[in-house]
Amino acid sequence: LEVLREPEDSRYVFYALVVVMLLATIRPWSRLLVLLVATAALGFAAHEVAGAISDRAVDGVANGGSRLADWVANWVIVPVEPASWITPVSYISLIVLLLVLTLLDGWWRIALLVPTLYLAAFVWENVMAAKPEPTRYIVLGAILVATMVARPSGILGERRVEIV
Repeated sequence: LEVLREPEDSRYVFYALVVVMLLATIRPWSRLLVLLVATAALGFAAHEVAGAISDRAVDGVANGGSRLADWVANWVIVPVEPASWITPVSYISLIVLLLVLTLLDGWWRIALLVPTLYLAAFVWENVMAAKPEPTRYIVLGAILVATMVARPSGILGERRVEIV
C-alpha cells in the first residue's frame, strides 16, 4: 500500500496491473492487440474532441512528472478543474461497466472492454490518483475480492475453519 502514496508510483502499478490482467485473461493475443489499439484510438479521439470543445477540458496536469504522466495527459481527458459530478458519475459508471462485462463473452466482451479500459484510466487519473488515501483502501479491497474469487477455498486451500 505504500507504493500507492505517490501518484507517479501508483500510476506505474495501475497500468502494469491492467496489462498483466489483460495478458492473463485474453486469448488469443490477436484479440489483445485489437483491444489495445482500439483503446488507444478511443483515448486519443476522445482527447481531441474534448480539446476541440474546450482547452480547459484537457489542460489539466496529471499527478507526477514522468514520461508516463506526459503520455497519459495526452491520452486521458484530465480537466483543469473537474466538475463535482464527474467523480461519482465516472466511478459508478466504471463499476456498472465492469459488472456488465461479467455477463458478456467473446467479441462483445472485447468491444465493451475498450470503453471500460478508457473509463478505468479516466477514473484512475481524475479520481483515484488525486486522492491517494482512500485509493489505497479501495485497491486493498479489490485485491481481497480478487483473492477470494481466485481462491474460494482459501489461500492455503483449507475449505473450513476450525476453532481451537
